Amino acid sequence: MKTKELPRLFTDSNKRASFFAQYFAIFAVIYHVVFIILFYVFKVWPMVFMNFYSVPFFTLLTFISPKRKSYIGIYLFSCLEVYTHQTLGVYCLGIASGYHFFFIPFALLPLFTFKNKISFAMIFTILGGIVFMIIEGMSSMFPTVYEIPKNVLTVIRFTNILLAIAVILSSTLIYAFIVNNSEKVLENKVEKKSQEVIEIHKHTVDSLANLVESRDSDTGEHIQRISKYVEYIATSAMKKGLYKETLTESFISLLNRAAPLHDIGKIVIADEILKKPARLTIDEFEIIKTHTVEGKKIVRDIVGISNDEDYIKIAEEIALSHHERWDGKGYPQGLKAEEIPLSARILAIADVFDALISERCYKPAYTIDEAYKIIKEEAGSHFDPILAELFIEVREEFLRGCGIQKN
Repeated sequence: MKTKELPRLFTDSNKRASFFAQYFAIFAVIYHVVFIILFYVFKVWPMVFMNFYSVPFFTLLTFISPKRKSYIGIYLFSCLEVYTHQTLGVYCLGIASGYHFFFIPFALLPLFTFKNKISFAMIFTILGGIVFMIIEGMSSMFPTVYEIPKNVLTVIRFTNILLAIAVILSSTLIYAFIVNNSEKVLENKVEKKSQEVIEIHKHTVDSLANLVESRDSDTGEHIQRISKYVEYIATSAMKKGLYKETLTESFISLLNRAAPLHDIGKIVIADEILKKPARLTIDEFEIIKTHTVEGKKIVRDIVGISNDEDYIKIAEEIALSHHERWDGKGYPQGLKAEEIPLSARILAIADVFDALISERCYKPAYTIDEAYKIIKEEAGSHFDPILAELFIEVREEFLRGCGIQKN
């Protein structure tokens, strides 16, 4: 079997039906070759002839099976061949000679081929079994052509049983393998498709966030930096054992994906306010504050289609609460301390740090030392003191890991 056909075997019911039709046909060829030799040794010539005729019949089926979408004809002819053997076995040997064991694999075949006609397949199988039982029961009524010693009949029966068990066990194992890998292939496809959707969604979100960010700064690289910063801060906190109930790899991954949306609400703010180089008036600052509430609404519209409630929750939290302060003097809700979602507390440090070291239309860039000094001074007032202390503690690793040049 070619490797490139393997996935189709796991996902295509027609391919599976074709495979099992070939499998049983090839097994039947081997089976009849064994009995040609066996009956030749015991000189039961009608059975030699019958088995000899069956070899080209099943050999032909191995070539026909892959090219057929319906296996009803093949199945019926196979059953006819088995019935003929059974009858001839009764006539020649005086017993059914164990052929009913060999019928079992053929009884399984419809279950792989008729798909939506399982009831028909089961009825056909049951009827076939009844016919065999009748033939077996009537075997003593037939005169036998050959007087075969009991030890020879024992060999014939034993060989039938062994071959039947071999095909049943092997086909069951193969089928189990196919089913198991079918599930894996399906899972991989779903995972791949989900990843593609996530990537498309992330690209869309990043593009929109870049568009919004480019109105407020010289470049749209701010959101990429923020994503790196929050991931590094959150990962460092997790390694330190902080906020164990919340900080998980899944949480950090979602926070990284959601970070670009923190300022999405600025899309509703007019340029004359957003890009104003001078100090904002009280009214203008009140308008600026609305970007948090508007951001939450926009986030729900943008990421709501993802059906990932954890992602939506984190995205809404950072959009709404990244300007809240630890001392309760932030906006828009005046939350304080741990009332502020952890996601927003992490992003607040990352956002302020990047804003400090970046040049904007209304201010020059601060040095790295100056930015860290401000973060330290505002720990416990603006920022979560535990996270701020951690941020300062891992300064060198953070700067190196995020590719920030010292100045």
